[in-house]
Order: sequence, then structure tokens, then C-alpha cells
Amino acid sequence: MSWSESEAGVYQRPVGENEEFIKLIGDRAHGLGREHWSVTSSATFQLAQPIEDENIVQKCRQAWKNLRFQHPSIASTAGDSKLSYNIPDDKTLDSWADETLHICQDKESLEDLVASFKPTKFVTAHLLLRESTIVLHFPHWRTDGYGALLLIDALLENLKGGITGSTKVPGEQVWGQEVSRLVPTVEDVLKLPEEATPEVCEEAKKFLATAALLHGTVGLEASPESEGALPKGTKGVNTRLSRSDTERIEKACLEQNLTLEAAVQASCAALTYQQAAEDQKEKPYTSTMRFSLRPFMDAPWNGAEFASALCTGGYLEQVQASNSWLQNAKHYTDKYNIGVTKDFLQTRRQYAKACLSALRQTPPPKPPASSEIDISSVGDAEKLVSPQYTDEDGRVVIEVRDVSIGVETLSRQVYCFLWKYHGQLELRLVYNEAFYDVSRMERIIDGLRKVLLENLCN
Repeated sequence: MSWSESEAGVYQRPVGENEEFIKLIGDRAHGLGREHWSVTSSATFQLAQPIEDENIVQKCRQAWKNLRFQHPSIASTAGDSKLSYNIPDDKTLDSWADETLHICQDKESLEDLVASFKPTKFVTAHLLLRESTIVLHFPHWRTDGYGALLLIDALLENLKGGITGSTKVPGEQVWGQEVSRLVPTVEDVLKLPEEATPEVCEEAKKFLATAALLHGTVGLEASPESEGALPKGTKGVNTRLSRSDTERIEKACLEQNLTLEAAVQASCAALTYQQAAEDQKEKPYTSTMRFSLRPFMDAPWNGAEFASALCTGGYLEQVQASNSWLQNAKHYTDKYNIGVTKDFLQTRRQYAKACLSALRQTPPPKPPASSEIDISSVGDAEKLVSPQYTDEDGRVVIEVRDVSIGVETLSRQVYCFLWKYHGQLELRLVYNEAFYDVSRMERIIDGLRKVLLENLCN
């Protein structure tokens, strides 16, 4: 399933099973002019030396073109069963940049931008000039949270190179060489056979069977006015804990042998119960155990070179309403400590095939659908996006103030993203504005912070 030249200057490969599975989920929302689970990463930065808007736009355009040279898969397109990449000449490179790099000169916020996103055939970049924020938007089949932030890092590195003059301008690159960096499928990188053994098929069925744990579970109480509503845009609310609170939480987790992700996941369960209707509070809570496959891949695919690829997997896990916060935190810690097993890796192709088969036989869920607070973590984001970009003499050219990661959601599910940056834990809730208002989400995210601190630090 490697890339091959189908005609002069055009390279193709089949869509991988995991790509196809996630793409099908995203594509189901196209009828609403949206894309479920599309990924948005961003960084707000400050230049050491101010630059005129016109100049920074030019430098960003150069950086964006160079990102395509480094990670050409961001400019691939998807057909029914194949991905295609065209080697650009100067004219088509400019046309691609015109179509995919958007400069926002008004006071548009990140939240307003994300809520306006529509499906696109390419990855897109957005520069919010007034906010000094760079945003990347991906269909989820193209990458995951780790990859989306790694590409932010590469783009900012290119921007620094453009400002200092240490990076080639796009016209100096030898276009055509980039095809050697088109990403293969995760199945090929993991060396998974096309046909699974009976043992692998049985293990894949076990992971798929966890989807049944979503039925009859607790969720956030719906407001009367949201009944029957069609999805709108995705919005988000954030809370950033202080360095001292972050250190207290990490110390408490260490002392109690808990992972930070498990502590936040237990807090998501607690807030889901707090926000549930009274007649739902005895039901179990189901959420996702998510894992990155990147650490388990051979070089170079375990690093930034594979940023524009989907390398994630997971399964559903359930806890009971009678459990305490600490019981849940310990339970999730056990699951995170088990992590990615050999069976989990070996079933990635067969699991995706089974999911595809199930999705094609099942229509999209209609409300009332799952509405719990689910979780996703990228850990220490400083390992993905550098806090500073310096010139050859060590002088700071760009300083990153903060980063963000999230997905679009077209359902009643709310997703809690967490990461650490500049020594501070950050929580971000993303939700669909058709089903929840911002004031409620602000109360919930404040509640998450309080539950986390109360259970770990009191």
C-alpha cells in the first residue's frame, strides 16, 4: 500500500483501513455542512521584533509552502478508495496556498473560527492577525492530536526561518523530492498483514464489543430547547491552572500512584453525574481509553516525520455510579498502565475493518445519543510545540504563549482535552452550541478544576 506514480507527477496509494474508518465517521456530517471529529490545533505567539502585518503574512505564506514540502501529505486529496498527491509547479503551488491559507484581519476569535469550519479537501491554515494565533484544521483521518501539534511546531520553525533568512524560500526547493516523505498507512508501518489470523480476529471483536458499553449510560441532562435541534458549530471553553496548583496535582498523583489522565477522567465522570438528570444518576459512566501508537513504531515513523498521519487507537471503558472518585481514578490508572499491548497493536487493521462493516450497516445515531464528558490527552505539549524558537546565536525570535487542541463535535458528547504547557495544566471542553450554552460549559469546566483539586489536594 505504498505510494506509486500513477501518471507523470501524480502519486497515489490506497486509503488505509484506519483512515477509512475515521473518514467515514467524519463524512457522515457532510450533509450538515460539517465534519465530525475534525481536528484543530493552534498556537498563540509573540515575535521578539514586531513585523508589519503585510510582512508577517508573506512570511507565513512561505512557511506554509515549506510545510507542504516537508509534510506533503497535508496536500494530498482523498477519492473513494485512494489518496492522490500532485507535484506542484509554481502556479499550482500558489493556487494551493491561496485556497488553504486564510488570513483573518478582523477581531475573529479562535472559538468563532472553529464554529465556522466546513469540510475541505485539504488541510487548512488560518492566521488570526489580531490574536497572533496560527491555527491548523484537519479532517481527523489525516492526523491526531499529537500530529496536529507537531505540525504547528514545524510551521512555527519555518516562520522563524523565514524571519531570520535561514530557511530556503519555496521557489528554491526542488519540488518532486517531497514525494519521498508522503506518509504510508499506519497498518503498513506496524507491518500488519492484510489477512488476520483467527486469534487476531477474536481479539479485534473484543475491542469492538466495548462499543456496547455506550448503551444505557449516564450523560449530561439536555435542555428542553435543544430537543430535536440540528447540530451547529463547535465551541470551546478553557481553564488554565496555576503552576502551583499544577505542581500540587502532579505531586498528589505521584504520591497516590495515579496518572494525571486517570485523575482528570475520574473528574469527568464526577461532573457527568453532577450534570445528569435525577433519573439517570444510577446509570454507569462510559468513556474512552485513548492511546497514541507513535511510541510503538520504528524510526522514523515514531517522530515528527510522521506528524501528518493518524496514529491513535482506543476502546471504551465503564465504571459504576456507586464508585467513588478515588476508585475510578485507580481503575483508570490501571488501564493506562497496561497501555498499548501486543494484542492491541496487532488488531489495528482488523479492528478498523470491523468498525467499517458495522458503521456501513448502522445509520448515524439520533438523539438522545451519548452525552457524557469524554477525555483526550496529549500530555506535555512542550514535547510537541517548542516554547521558543531561536536564531543561530540563541536569540529568541518567536515565543509561544499557549497552545490548544480540540475536535469538532456534532453530537451531544462533550470532550475534555488536557495538556501541560509552561508548567501549567490546561483543560479544554469542546461542545456543540446547538445543545449547550457557554455559561453551562464554563460552570462545568470550573467544576472539573474544583473536583480535581478537592480530591487530590485536600
